[in-house]
Amino acid sequence: MKDALAQVDDRQLDRLQAIIRGMTPAERADPKIINASRRLRIANGSGVTVSEVNQLVDRFFEARKMMSSMLGGMGIPGMGRKSATRKSKGAKGKAGKKAKKGGRGPTPPKARNPLAAGMPAGFPDLSQMPEGLNELPPGLADFDLSKLKFPGKS
Repeated sequence: MKDALAQVDDRQLDRLQAIIRGMTPAERADPKIINASRRLRIANGSGVTVSEVNQLVDRFFEARKMMSSMLGGMGIPGMGRKSATRKSKGAKGKAGKKAKKGGRGPTPPKARNPLAAGMPAGFPDLSQMPEGLNELPPGLADFDLSKLKFPGKS
């Protein structure tokens, strides 16, 4: 790992940083909107060629594709499935057209215990805990939280 870090050229990292900082927040959030004129503006603003901007954008999309295929739709937020904001943006453009009936089939069955919906399989049932574990330790029972002093507050 140290050998790989030693081979990284700081000037190359500076170029990448300049390219990314040359993008608008919207371009950083959604690189699909970066067309040829935007790429030229980014290249001129960051002191690199358009081909270097193209390479960075292409590498980003390749990395995104690789990560989504590795995750395989494991339910990681922002990967694989469309988020609600992306769906709503796409729905605005299709106002005049007949909406597609899309979907992934029937709704999956509900979890038996709604509190355990996000828990891994085999997670212990916490309702069977011994008595007394839901209370504070003996020395902290009379602790006054209002007397705590936080940094920046007088």
